Amino acid sequence: MEAKEKTDLVVLGIVNFLPLHGYLIEIMFKDYYPFKYISISKASIYNSLKRLTNKEFVKSKFIVEYSKPNRTIYYITDKGKEYLKYLVKRAIVDFKMDSQFEFIWALNYLFMFEYDECLTILKERRNKIESIIQKIEKEKEVDNPFRSLKHIELNYKYNYEQVKIEKQRVDEIIHMIEIDNSYFKDFKEKLLKIIKNKIMERTKNEN
Repeated sequence: MEAKEKTDLVVLGIVNFLPLHGYLIEIMFKDYYPFKYISISKASIYNSLKRLTNKEFVKSKFIVEYSKPNRTIYYITDKGKEYLKYLVKRAIVDFKMDSQFEFIWALNYLFMFEYDECLTILKERRNKIESIIQKIEKEKEVDNPFRSLKHIELNYKYNYEQVKIEKQRVDEIIHMIEIDNSYFKDFKEKLLKIIKNKIMERTKNEN
């Protein structure tokens, strides 16, 4: 994913939970796990909001507050929800060793998909990982002068041991969902409650 898409994934994902103004979105990056481990600048957040607004993925409403600074509240649109689903699916299915953040963050939005579709997306990722493992293992068995060079190239690109660990992690997530399909159904409510409490706590501190 491009840098802009990564920012859009996170910003749109936050607004999907709750309509917020730009400052509170910024605060979420600083205060709340897993946002606080994300390196996205203040300018990138506001550029993303502007970009998403221009594409009608979010809409904004200007709120006049006499005792506080005026705020622009951002709401996700139906079009935005479809775009978010597209970004989430891409982040989960497109396996790269340098894209672990997108995958972990996208897992927050499994609840956006129906049960069967959720499993299909995760299994697509697993299939890609299995294909990479098979390719590396096959290269080990080939008896030719260039085998070692090709194997080194593949192992450098993917890190064989890390890829196997990633497959195990995806297998565990799939298994967890298969034995308890409520795993992702109540996830939104739990995370929304945490975010609301964090916002209330921050607002109280400002007052």
